[in-house]
Amino acid sequence: MRTLLGVAISVRGAVYGDLYLSERADGAPFDQDDEAVVLTLAGAAGIAIGNMRLLEQPRESAERFQRLLLPTLPDLHPFAAAATYRPATAPGHLGGDWYDAIWLPDHACAAVIGDVVGHDLHSAAAMAQTRSMLRALLYDHLTPPSAVLHQLDRTLNAITDLPVTTACLAALNPHTGAGPCTGAPRATSPRC
Repeated sequence: MRTLLGVAISVRGAVYGDLYLSERADGAPFDQDDEAVVLTLAGAAGIAIGNMRLLEQPRESAERFQRLLLPTLPDLHPFAAAATYRPATAPGHLGGDWYDAIWLPDHACAAVIGDVVGHDLHSAAAMAQTRSMLRALLYDHLTPPSAVLHQLDRTLNAITDLPVTTACLAALNPHTGAGPCTGAPRATSPRC
């Protein structure tokens, strides 16, 4: 290498990297015109990188928010449970999907999978409210899952304007092989 032209690529005043060119096609040394072109290219690269970072921030924030809403599965022995989280790939999409598993006072394990209509911050917040309410009802009311879902539906209709939710709830008892009821249909009113 006989000639080298390098310029910094900066993003909002911080150096992100460098752009280097070596050897002109005609073999001549780099001149001021070459430097001007490379500075322009480095400036455009800096703007493109900055714009990508700005676009990534809401997606990263949304993913971080969704991860904060994920429950930690308890030790469900003798049952085995696993969960995998895959964030939405579309920018600005949040999910209203959720899962949960909790031990109840009667030693049954309640497991739920649900979904709130929508793919935005409102549906994610509605999911968190619905999941929390369902947990409280499950823990407080030792009734069949269908009765708990019915009470959740009545409560959501009475005190919230949350979007439509679907859920599948089951109570499993490791000591008897079944809970008060295994499996439950989803509630049928407009809210759940």
